[in-house]
Amino acid sequence: MTVARPSDGQPVRKRIVAFLAGFDARGATWYHHSYIEEAARQAKISGHSITIGKRRQPMADIGAWDVHARIDGVEVDTRYEFWRWDDIVRTEWARGHIRGVTRTLVSAIDGVVNGIYRRMFAWSWPVGVSAALPVMFLVAELLAALLLVTIGYQIGLRGGWGATVASTALGGLVAALLLRWGRAIEARYNLSWLGRIISFTSRHARGRVPGIVERRRLFAERLVSHWQAGEVDEILLVGHGLGAQMAVSVLASALRAAPNLAASGPRIGLLTLGQTIPCLAWHPNAQWMRDDLTEVADNPAIDWVDISSPRDSVCFALTDPVTALGEGHAERTNPKMISALFREAMPAEVYAHGNHDWARIHFQYVMAREKPSVLDYFAITAGPQSLHDRFAGMTSIRDFTRFRSTKLQAVR
Repeated sequence: MTVARPSDGQPVRKRIVAFLAGFDARGATWYHHSYIEEAARQAKISGHSITIGKRRQPMADIGAWDVHARIDGVEVDTRYEFWRWDDIVRTEWARGHIRGVTRTLVSAIDGVVNGIYRRMFAWSWPVGVSAALPVMFLVAELLAALLLVTIGYQIGLRGGWGATVASTALGGLVAALLLRWGRAIEARYNLSWLGRIISFTSRHARGRVPGIVERRRLFAERLVSHWQAGEVDEILLVGHGLGAQMAVSVLASALRAAPNLAASGPRIGLLTLGQTIPCLAWHPNAQWMRDDLTEVADNPAIDWVDISSPRDSVCFALTDPVTALGEGHAERTNPKMISALFREAMPAEVYAHGNHDWARIHFQYVMAREKPSVLDYFAITAGPQSLHDRFAGMTSIRDFTRFRSTKLQAVR
């Protein structure tokens, strides 16, 4: 039984947050701990009062904790649900270095053949570089190792059979040390993580990820159930990184199952953070993702805010994923694109060295900010303003073209 939709400007007293993490094998325990730590930091900076309860598990694939906050003089109760798919991530996280390398290279070839890399560089060259870097590093490693073995073999030929074996073995030893050093570099800069993301995106597009369709369906049913219960003022669906793709698809499925969703009852908000939706939507086999994307974007009853930062090299910064498909903006209000303003959010030294740790930058969206801000993640998820009201006075940024090719400079 749905209740009347709250009017604009009415404080949110009760909220449900459904959080979908990116391609991250860490589960609800880690994110619960992170939320507690970062909320405490933000409370000191912004003057909030936030109390976070223990983590519980209302369903097999859902973790949850209660958040009671007093922000701007208003008390708000939030049920924060962590919608799990980390088990799928762990299954997809190829075990064994050779298997991981093989999957990354195969997926990269798939991306090149289908023009996905070309589009990445055209729409946001930092994303293209981030996607190409682990592949280029792997290829350089393998070629260097092969070269060392070949050099050892060629040198050994000059001294007979015994010398050839010894020299080739020495070359192989040096090559093995090189590959071991390469793995340390991969770990230091999270290149293997990027490589696995590339592999997962390709497999996801082709329908080769076991269990993920069923999981999205489960989450859509959960969303509809929350809306039908009508017990809260706002239901906020949050997708971080690859979780944004999941969030859009879940919401699209919910809209098909309940066409009146968001037209009445609790407000439905969609918050995407550091999204990489085009990487999946561009794949020829991902028509389902393109359909889901337009389903959500074309629904004016949905409050969709997309927050990203040019400093985040693994997201499509201030890029409308629907426009990137070739669909003109026209009168569409979704998504509203907002800059994360990371320069104001992060310590100066962290911001200055962000290129050395893409993961730290990418997680800033769900971390405390150095100054009070409308972009305060904990005020968004636990405060008295709905997503719609919080960003109502901000204009969608559609003129950011710094990372685009010349041909796309005029596209809005």
